[in-house]
Amino acid sequence: MNSIFVERNATEHKPVVILAGWLGCKLKNLDRYAALYSSLHFTVMKVIASPPVIIMASSNDIEKGQSDAENMHQLAMAVIEKAGSLPYSHITLHVFSNGGCFLWESIRDILSLEELSASAKTVKSRLRGVVFDSSPAYYAGNHELLGNALKYCLPSDREKVLNYMQSIETSLGREKCAQLRLQRALDYWEGLNNCSFPVQSFYICSRDDKLTPFEKLYDLIQYRVSTRGAQSVKYYIFEDSAHCQHIIKYPMEYRECILSFLQQLERKNDVTGSAVFDRNKQNPRSRL
Repeated sequence: MNSIFVERNATEHKPVVILAGWLGCKLKNLDRYAALYSSLHFTVMKVIASPPVIIMASSNDIEKGQSDAENMHQLAMAVIEKAGSLPYSHITLHVFSNGGCFLWESIRDILSLEELSASAKTVKSRLRGVVFDSSPAYYAGNHELLGNALKYCLPSDREKVLNYMQSIETSLGREKCAQLRLQRALDYWEGLNNCSFPVQSFYICSRDDKLTPFEKLYDLIQYRVSTRGAQSVKYYIFEDSAHCQHIIKYPMEYRECILSFLQQLERKNDVTGSAVFDRNKQNPRSRL
């Protein structure tokens, strides 16, 4: 079941951060991140898509046969309506792995429509930045990625995903499901690669991430820097932290890079600097 939780300290003068969790994530797993943003005077909203919803979002057209089931579009609508009802100065979206990035994709697509609800207009006008933590993950043709990701899930969540996938394959056929997942993976990557939504992006990644292939993500980042500009696209590379665990291994560096990006959002008119902040350099090559 999808989860949305909002702290009860929202005020019109405080910014809001939306934390969108990974496959198998629980609300308590986001506590470290919530504490970080709370210390920076943010109101925190936690959002977690259920494992079946994340798997459904990874395959084209599967949702069409599941109209009565929860899906990522419905969750995105609920997040927009909830966020649009809060008093705040601006919004930052912080997404983890593909589970969170699928939610951003749906939010982006909804906010890109010509006709918007009052809440969607509010969110669109106040969304300043998106933090991509261990995301997006390139999964086209990578049949082992899901299995590896499921190893980090609770047994109950793993069972739900496997049962859901089996039911879909029974309904559509294994070959059809494989075709849909491949095309969906390619479309997903293309959409993120060429996203023109007017918001600043910050990618946090690791060369040693076993679930988010570094080379593919680095290529995407470099392409976006070249097309969107170094002031709109920033990134921070860790050498050896695991998937969605950068804050655990490097808590001070993690806080520093988040704070630097948030400060940049306050300096939108600053057009100097390059795109990368490398933790291995004594002095960062840019101000994030």
